[in-house]
Amino acid sequence: MLIHLRLHITNHKLIILPHEKAPYHRNAHFSFFIFQCAAQTDLVSVGGEGAGAGGSMGFSLGQVFYTEDNGSGVSSSQGVQQGEDYGLMWVGTTSTNWSVGSNWSKGVVPNTSDSAIITAYPANQPHITTDVLSPTEIDNINVRNGASLTVDAGNALTVYEQLYNDGTMLIKANASDIGSLLTEGNINGNGSFQMEQYLQGSGAPGAPNGLFFYTGSPVTDATASTYNIASGNKLWSAVEATTSYSQITNGGTTLDPMTGYAVRMGANGVVTFSGSAYNTGNQTANNITRTGTTDSDRGYNLMSNPYPSTVSWDDAVKNNLDVTMWYRTHQGTTMLYDTYNATTHIGTNNNLNGAINGDIPPTQAFWVRVPTDGLTGALSFSDAMRSHKGWSSIYKLAAEEGTIRMTVSNGNLSDENIIVFNSEAQNDIEDFDSRKFWAAATVPQLYTTVGTDSLVINGLESVATNPIVDLGVKLPSQGDYTFTATEITLTEDVWLEDRLLNVFQNLNQDATYNFTEEAGNTPLRFALHFGMSITDVSNLDSFQAQVYSVADEVNIILSEATNGTATIYDMAGRIIATQNIQSDRTNFRVNTATGIYLVKLETDKGTSTHRIILN
Repeated sequence: MLIHLRLHITNHKLIILPHEKAPYHRNAHFSFFIFQCAAQTDLVSVGGEGAGAGGSMGFSLGQVFYTEDNGSGVSSSQGVQQGEDYGLMWVGTTSTNWSVGSNWSKGVVPNTSDSAIITAYPANQPHITTDVLSPTEIDNINVRNGASLTVDAGNALTVYEQLYNDGTMLIKANASDIGSLLTEGNINGNGSFQMEQYLQGSGAPGAPNGLFFYTGSPVTDATASTYNIASGNKLWSAVEATTSYSQITNGGTTLDPMTGYAVRMGANGVVTFSGSAYNTGNQTANNITRTGTTDSDRGYNLMSNPYPSTVSWDDAVKNNLDVTMWYRTHQGTTMLYDTYNATTHIGTNNNLNGAINGDIPPTQAFWVRVPTDGLTGALSFSDAMRSHKGWSSIYKLAAEEGTIRMTVSNGNLSDENIIVFNSEAQNDIEDFDSRKFWAAATVPQLYTTVGTDSLVINGLESVATNPIVDLGVKLPSQGDYTFTATEITLTEDVWLEDRLLNVFQNLNQDATYNFTEEAGNTPLRFALHFGMSITDVSNLDSFQAQVYSVADEVNIILSEATNGTATIYDMAGRIIATQNIQSDRTNFRVNTATGIYLVKLETDKGTSTHRIILN
């Protein structure tokens, strides 16, 4: 049978294709002809596979025949790129942009049912430039020896069947974004698999003094040398058993894909993870520990997203772990924590870019907690939990129903606390709650309390069962501070009570409240009231309580006789003494150290809190 071929010579490449109108069979083999081209084409007397002219060779649709100029007006090192019959060869005629049809052997961009073949011969090597909302999708990719494929920062590639790499795969990052790769099939080949992460840094060489970043490896066999620790950058792993960090000084130390690491860099720039494959398939961390019975920080372990794509904390399989994860974030140069709860699907906004959600970006580390003594935790991810998301997608900007978000600020730094009402929540500690991960002592911090646990996210059943919630603050110094209700999605009004000044403020009408307070922990001065009407406030105002101290004696004078209890707290919230109230006047002595104390009155007529000094 006579076969018609199309021949196209450009840039020392001879493309051999069946003629558009010629009948062909996709598995057909053709005779191998000797081609003699003019000198300017640099192609002469090409034979079969081996020495000499003649012989036979199989050609498939879309294959490209390559030659290289040997400098003598002729060419050498010819070869036929083998691949799928329906494969498209990258020729890079126009640019490096994958999405331009003229860069491909058939003049069209590969689609989801195609296979792409990339060789080292084109000077323009391909870059993926489609963003995470419209990623490049393809069935198979074959990156040949000496070739490269790059996913640019903020862009995304999905490979449904096989990614075969004998060359270089690179996923790039910059100061604002990072690339993404999803692989639903196998990853094979002997090439280099690389992914960048951009890290901020400062300080003299060998003495970094900037922010700490919490990071992890998306590739197999990456080592600590990724961070160039030989030049003085610092790298640590977290040790749960001692609630401390262990510095890694050996650049040959292999980075475990499920383990998070803390790094401090001496200058801004990218680091490049390099290994024998991208992590894919099921990834599991067993033996997540909780050591001892006394350390208040026991059970916290630093883990990492193991993939070169986003992975879901909501979908992760968590055994003997809290549903909460914590990120290390920052405001300016001050380190804080953001918290996300997978039951409420609510996260804090201490980073000030938006409330975090359950999408963990590539190369991002995070904290998990084993909540129960004597148990060992496990965490598992799978490819079904992965997705393409940019850095901005980790922030959830939509309002959540039934919540109030409160912040406390000193004008430079702030901290957020969230109360969420859900009919499935309980009023004691459970999965709707997230414990407070305390920041440095220089940060003003806000919390609520259930039992002995300080919470950053407090899930409660209803306003009816929890009409009053105490709001605690831990302050770094004496000074002026501001409460702000940044979001209220309740149908009921929310009132802030300042028990020290006997002030009530409707936060729905005025979301900001300024106050002055001493340094330290103040658990009971402030409270939130839900569903309280202005009549309730008036009734409280009509019942007057005067509390004062003389030396170690507490004196209570009420506007009318009533029954109740007086409780004395120190500024750390510990109960020092209690006293029954049975009339309009009560006095009693308290044997305690000289200092400032709070007196909480709970009577038939109402509740109020007062500040006194005992000596």
